[in-house]
Amino acid sequence: MNPAIEGWRGLAAILVMLAHFGPAAGLDHAFVKTAFTGVDLFFVLSGFVFGPILFGQEQQWRAYALRRAFRIVPAYWLAVAVYALILLAQTGSAGPWVQHLFFLHLSSPQTAFALNPAFWSLVPEVEFYLLLPFLARWVRGSNQRFIALLFGALVLRLMLGGLADRASANIAFVVLHHLPGMLIEFLLGAAVWRFQGQARKVWLFALGLWLWIALALAFGRFGDAGFDAVLGTGQVSLIAALAASLMLAGSIHLPLHDGPVRAIALLAGSLSYGVYLFHNAALSLMPSVWAAVLATLIISSGVHWALESPARRLGRQLAARVTSPT
Repeated sequence: MNPAIEGWRGLAAILVMLAHFGPAAGLDHAFVKTAFTGVDLFFVLSGFVFGPILFGQEQQWRAYALRRAFRIVPAYWLAVAVYALILLAQTGSAGPWVQHLFFLHLSSPQTAFALNPAFWSLVPEVEFYLLLPFLARWVRGSNQRFIALLFGALVLRLMLGGLADRASANIAFVVLHHLPGMLIEFLLGAAVWRFQGQARKVWLFALGLWLWIALALAFGRFGDAGFDAVLGTGQVSLIAALAASLMLAGSIHLPLHDGPVRAIALLAGSLSYGVYLFHNAALSLMPSVWAAVLATLIISSGVHWALESPARRLGRQLAARVTSPT
C-alpha cells in the first residue's frame, strides 16, 4: 500500500465526517462548509489507483470483479442494515433500503439521502468500476485517446451543470451526480497517475492547496447559489477535484518510510471506509459530537478488523482461483 494514498483516503473520510459533524457542533467556518469536497478527493484517489488498469495493465475481469465486490459490498451491506434499523426505530419504516442495497438509490435527493446522506457517492464509484473495462478498451494506453476522453467528460460535466436545477432536482441534476457527471473527477486522478513522473513537485501541492483554500473562502461567502449562478450547478466539486489532483500530484512521492507518520497514514487509510459508512449512524445515536467521533473510530476499527479486512482477503483468494495463467 502507498502510505501517501492511504493518508489522503483518511483525510477524505475526515472531511466527509466534518461536513456532517460540523453543523451539529455549531461550526460555521468556510472550511467546514467546504468539507463535503472530501467526496471529490475520494473520486480523484479512485481514478489514480485504477489508472494502471485504464491505461492497459493486463487484467482478468472476473478476478477484478470479485476483488471489487468483496472490497466494497460486505461493509456497505452492513451499513445499509444499520441505517435501515435506525430509521425503522425512529419512523416505523426502513425506507428505500432495497434500492440502497443494490446501489439504485441515486434516483432523487430524497431516496439518495433517506438512510445516510454519504451513501450517494458510492453509486458513481460503483458505476466507475463497472465502466472501467470499457474505458480501458477505448484508451488502450494511448495518451491521445485519454485526453479525448478527458475533454469529452469535461464538456459533459459543464453541459450537465448548465442544465441542472438544484431546486427542482431535474433529470440533469440527477445525471450530474451519476458517472456521466462525475467521470471527469476520476479521470483527473488517472491523469495524475499517467503524468506524475518520479520527482516530488512541491509547487503542485502548494498550487492545489491554494486553490482549495481559495475555493473554501469563496464558497463560505457565496455558497451554492453564488457558484451556480456563475459556473453552473455542481462546479464547486469540479474545482475541488482539480485542487485535489494537484495536491496529489505534488505529494505522491513523499518519502514516507518507517516511522509514526507512515503508521498514522496507513491506519487512517484502513479506517477511512468505515468512517465514511458509519459516522452518521454514530452521530444519530450518540449524545454529543465528540462522543460520536469516538464511536465512529471504534466502530470503524471493529468493522475493519472483523469484516472489511477478512472480506478483502477472501475476495483476493477467490480472484486468484479464477485467474488463469498467462
